[in-house]
Parts: sequence; structure tokens; C-alpha cells
Amino acid sequence: LNNNHHINRDYRLLEEDDGVVYRNLFIIDPNRILTHILRLAEAFQFVKNEVCHIGWALRSDTVAREVKEAKAYFHKH
Repeated sequence: LNNNHHINRDYRLLEEDDGVVYRNLFIIDPNRILTHILRLAEAFQFVKNEVCHIGWALRSDTVAREVKEAKAYFHKH
């Protein structure tokens, strides 16, 4: 919760004179484990009209949505 705007101040996102907070997204992870979140972001940007399989990594093959093409993927892998 950020009711007192401490996060906005800490990250210099608050223009106090104008009362404006800039839009932002921070993923604060005390364990510094962002692998899954980054993989999802890469998948959103990389894949269009295809499906990312479990364990997908950037630039690896994806599964087509169409059955015929999907079967070809699974035959290969």
C-alpha cells in the first residue's frame, strides 16, 4: 500500500508542486527472481498468433494455433 506516497517519492515519480504522479510499473522483488516475469514479457512481445509452450525461451520455437501446424511442431520436438 502506498497511501502516504512514500514509493512515489522514493522513486522520484511525484511532482509535489503539481500533485502529479507519473505512470509507472515497478516489480519489486526482494529475492531478485524475475525470470518468470521477464519470460512472460518476452513472450508478449515476440509471439503473435502462436502459443508459447511450457519452458519457452526467447527465440525458441513456438506452437502454431492451427492443428496441422501444431502437429508439425510436436512431431519435430
